[in-house]
Amino acid sequence: HARPALTHSAVGEQLGSLIDRLIERYTVALRLLGEHREAIRRADGAAVGEVVERQSIVIAEIEALDRRRRDLVAAAAAAFPQAAQGRTLTITHLASLLQEPDRSRLTNGAERLRGLAGEVKERSATIRAATASLLAHVEGLVRQVGKQLSHAGTYGRRGVVESGQPVLSALDLRS
Repeated sequence: HARPALTHSAVGEQLGSLIDRLIERYTVALRLLGEHREAIRRADGAAVGEVVERQSIVIAEIEALDRRRRDLVAAAAAAFPQAAQGRTLTITHLASLLQEPDRSRLTNGAERLRGLAGEVKERSATIRAATASLLAHVEGLVRQVGKQLSHAGTYGRRGVVESGQPVLSALDLRS
């Protein structure tokens, strides 16, 4: 059966719902990034693992909402070909096609969403860098401990097991 025609009011309703849900999910993502940062600061591996698991659920939800956004934009471009005019439609552009008060509400929501998405991206990059730094530090500590505990000198300067010089020995069988 044929889908009902997409109207401006239907676009406004669906877009508003989508923006609200994306804002809510990105807000949760920001909170979880704060928890992740705190768990790293405390060097709490179990807490890091738990928060990463929760983050992956939120990321999957954001990806699903983004697929819905792309579908809505594609449907709107097909329903209102004059709106696209050969360019890619964005949430903000779609919102600008609507009547007030939808136009202002959705444009403001899109702007807030863009800011949240940027903040999530920035904080994620910071946490990735902190995690890499922490892992490098721990690896260095483990190598130092291993080097200090190696009475036989098995560990080399880099803190890893290195093969040493071949041991030459001889046995005098004449004596």
